[in-house]
Amino acid sequence: MLKIPVERLGELLSEPPGEGHMATLPMQSGSTHPDTTPTPLDAPSSTRRTDSAPPSRAITSDGRALVAGGDRLGDESMPAGSRSEPITAEYIESVRLKMCHLLMMDAQFGGNEASAQALRLFHSTHRRVGASRWPRSLRRDLYSTAGELAEIAGWLLCDAGRQREARRLNHEALHYLRLAGDRSLEILTLQNMSMQAEYLDRPVEALSIAESVLENDRPPAG
Repeated sequence: MLKIPVERLGELLSEPPGEGHMATLPMQSGSTHPDTTPTPLDAPSSTRRTDSAPPSRAITSDGRALVAGGDRLGDESMPAGSRSEPITAEYIESVRLKMCHLLMMDAQFGGNEASAQALRLFHSTHRRVGASRWPRSLRRDLYSTAGELAEIAGWLLCDAGRQREARRLNHEALHYLRLAGDRSLEILTLQNMSMQAEYLDRPVEALSIAESVLENDRPPAG
């Protein structure tokens, strides 16, 4: 797997979107994005078990993170006025690219570093989505991307042992994904929440979440 220093990943995550942004991350010929397999919560990286680790998180062929897991990331130093600039398809694509970078950071350095970066990126994106104008044609894509980013941040915060923040980000993810009508990622977020509840010794809550998915997705009786 291609190794990138954490400092360089931080720079990539902080770069503003642009035409040359996608080319800034060096890739080996024929390589693919690594799957990231989060490990049990709260355990040090050197002692985490692998026998009960949650399912792998992967990146789809179009560059979107399916499942995964911030300090230097975000645009908090950006002038306040620029945060309300209209959102474009290029901006959405830049957020997706940064999500790919987060997955690579998680694979190389673990959830502690990646979760801090993911949290800052979500806060930055959250501000833009709430304050900026955007065409209605981007509504579903924008909300789905924001929800997926929140889901990734929640997963990584959970892996890093920051359970309260993980729970909050999971609810943010559900909010955006329901606005987008993205049922597949909504179910993925609910799966994460159920797994977290089980880990935190809340089996009734974990079961209730799983049952709610089964009930809502049950085909109507013929």
